[in-house]
Amino acid sequence: MQDTAGNARNVIRSVATARNDLDGIASVMVNSGYPRVPVMGDRDFYQVERLRARKGAVREAVKFSPPIIPFLPHIIPHIIRPGWPDADVLAVCKEVLKNFGLTKSGWKYLLGMPPERAWMLSNVPGGREGDSMRGIVRRVQALTEIGIWPKRLDPVDNVFDRHLLDHEYPADLRDTLLVICKRMWEHADTLRPRSNEYREFLGQTMDVIDWFDRERPIFDKNQKNSSWQTVLARAHQWHEELRARMQREAAERLERARHAQIATQSWGTLVDRTQTQDGYEIVPLVTEIMLENEGEVMGHCVGGYSPRCRAGNARIFSIRKGGNSKATVEIGLSVTNGEWRLQQIRGPKNRNVSDRLTSIGNHLVADWNKKREKGVEEFFPGWANDPLYLGTTPELSASAAPGL
Repeated sequence: MQDTAGNARNVIRSVATARNDLDGIASVMVNSGYPRVPVMGDRDFYQVERLRARKGAVREAVKFSPPIIPFLPHIIPHIIRPGWPDADVLAVCKEVLKNFGLTKSGWKYLLGMPPERAWMLSNVPGGREGDSMRGIVRRVQALTEIGIWPKRLDPVDNVFDRHLLDHEYPADLRDTLLVICKRMWEHADTLRPRSNEYREFLGQTMDVIDWFDRERPIFDKNQKNSSWQTVLARAHQWHEELRARMQREAAERLERARHAQIATQSWGTLVDRTQTQDGYEIVPLVTEIMLENEGEVMGHCVGGYSPRCRAGNARIFSIRKGGNSKATVEIGLSVTNGEWRLQQIRGPKNRNVSDRLTSIGNHLVADWNKKREKGVEEFFPGWANDPLYLGTTPELSASAAPGL
C-alpha cells in the first residue's frame, strides 16, 4: 500500500503538485478518500490558487461529489452569489453549469461520472473563462445524451476537442454528430486496444469526421438507428465521390491548360499524317517542339519558323521513311494570287533532295489548295496533343503529386 504523501503526489498532481501544494489541498483530497486519477501534468497556477482559497469547499465536494473537483477552478469565477458557504458547493456549481446550458439529466450524469473521466473532460485548452466553461458543458451534455462510457478514449477526445469544444451546431446537426459519436464509441468498445483492427478503426474515425465536417449531414429518424458500418459506408462513399470529382476537375483543368498551350505553342493543318504507296510518310509539324526536333535532326534552321507558322504565313511538313526524316517541306501563302505554294524543300543540312521527294512536296501543296477551295478548316491533330510533341503543362506535373 502506498503512503499518503506518495498517493497525494500521484493522485492529484493535476491540481496541486508537490512543489506548489503549500496548503495541503492534495492531502485534503487524499484524506477524504478521493480516488486515484491519471496523472495529467501540471495545471495552470491560477486553478490551484482558486482551490486553495476554498479548501473547505474542496473538502465538501470530495465527500459528496468527487467528479465536481476538476470543474471547480472553471466554475468558481462564475459564481455570482457573494459569500457562499462551503457546504453549498454543489448548489452553486449546479447553478453555474445550468446557466451554461447543462440540463438536469446532464447534472445527474456528471455526479455519477468516474473521476478519471471528469479530469479528462475538464482538461480544456486555455482561453477566456466563458469559452472554457461552454466547452466543458458541451462535453458533459453530449456524453449525457449519448449515454455510454467509452472504454477506448482516443476517438472520444479527438472528436470532443475538434468539435464539441469549439463549435455550436444547430440542433439537428448536433443530433447527427452525437449519433455518429455513439456508434463510433460503441464499436470502439468491441475492439482490443493496440490491435491492428483498432488502429485501422482510428483511421476510419477520421474518415467519418472529415465527411461530417465537409458535408454537414442531417440524419432523419431512420438514419439515427444506423450502425457504425452504415455510417462508415456513407463516409467511404463520400470520399470516393470526392476523389472522383477531384480527379475529374484536375483532368478538366489539364484540358483547359492544354488548349491554352495549343493556342499559344501550336497551329493547325489541312493535311493530316499520310503515307504514299512507296512508303514515304508525310507528317505535319504543328508545334514548336516538333519544329525544334526537326531542325536538330536535319541540321537546319526550321526550328526558328514558329512565328511564321503561328502568324498563318507558313506550314511545315516532314517527309520520312522508316521513321527517319528525309526532307523538310515549307509551303506558304502567295501574296499575288492568294494560293499556297511550295516555298522550299530541303534535305539534311539544307542539301537538295531527289525528284521523288520534290514530287511529294508538289502533290502536298496541291492537296492543300484543293481542301482550301472546298472550305475545309484547319485542325489540330489529336495525335499531336501529347507531351512528346507539345511539352508538359504545370497541371500535368502537379498531377503526379500524391492526392487523397
